[in-house]
Amino acid sequence: MITVRPAKDKPVELVKLVELLEKEVGFQPVTEVALELQGRVLRRNGKLVFEVGGTRQTFVVEKVEGESDSPRPEGQLLTAVASLVKADSPDRLVLRQWKAAAEKKPSL
Repeated sequence: MITVRPAKDKPVELVKLVELLEKEVGFQPVTEVALELQGRVLRRNGKLVFEVGGTRQTFVVEKVEGESDSPRPEGQLLTAVASLVKADSPDRLVLRQWKAAAEKKPSL
C-alpha cells in the first residue's frame, strides 16, 4: 500500500499517478486505488457525484455501499472512503464508508 497526500487545493491527476507507479516505479499492475476524501455527494444531471472540497474535483458515484443505518450521504459535508471502479478509470468510484464531517466555521 502506498499513501499519497496531495495538496488540499490541487486536483489529483489519478491517471498520471497510476501510470507513474506502473511504468516508472514498477508496481504493475495497480489493481486498486482507494481514496480518502472530504466533500459532498450531489445530484447533477440525474447522477450522483462526489465533489471534493477545496479542489471541486468531481467523481461519478457508480455505487454506494455502507451500513443501512448510516445517514444518507447526499448533500452533507462528508469524510469518505471510496475506491475507483477501475484503477485506470479515475472518474467513477464506489463510495464505501462515510461519516458527517465538521463544518468549518468562518473566522472573524
